[in-house]
Amino acid sequence: MLAMNTLGILSVQFQARGVQQVLNSLMSVQTASGRAQAVINGLAAAGTAFATAAAAMAGASLLAYDSFARFEMGAKSLLGTLEGGRFARAVQAFSVPSAFDPTLLRKGAQGLISTGMGSSRSMDVLKSVTDLAAAGGSSNEEISRTLLALRQIQTKGIARAEEINQQI
Repeated sequence: MLAMNTLGILSVQFQARGVQQVLNSLMSVQTASGRAQAVINGLAAAGTAFATAAAAMAGASLLAYDSFARFEMGAKSLLGTLEGGRFARAVQAFSVPSAFDPTLLRKGAQGLISTGMGSSRSMDVLKSVTDLAAAGGSSNEEISRTLLALRQIQTKGIARAEEINQQI
């Protein structure tokens, strides 16, 4: 009888251990599932962030292209198709690696050619202004003011105190 009780107790203990092992296995699976879900959520968030960044970059690229396309059309209308296209590409190639805002440089170049200054002279002036601005630590705003004053001088044919005062 004692042996039967001992066997019964051992059987209950064995069953309890088996249940505990099953519970431990279930907990491990649940923990692994939670970790997997966290990884999936992290990947989903990263994917969303990547998609948002890609959309923003595409939008910025379209805006930059649109701005350049408008600049190129303006240059072609002022200088003729062939020379205007060359000038637009030269300004674009110059402005992209520049430390200054490419849109500002395109507008400045377009303003210079609109005064009757040729494409070659406009590029020389634009390069000189940006070289001096970079050497002097000038900002985009200061370049804009300088190019405006140069356009005014070119249009009037004479440097007046008003244009010179803009530079001080």
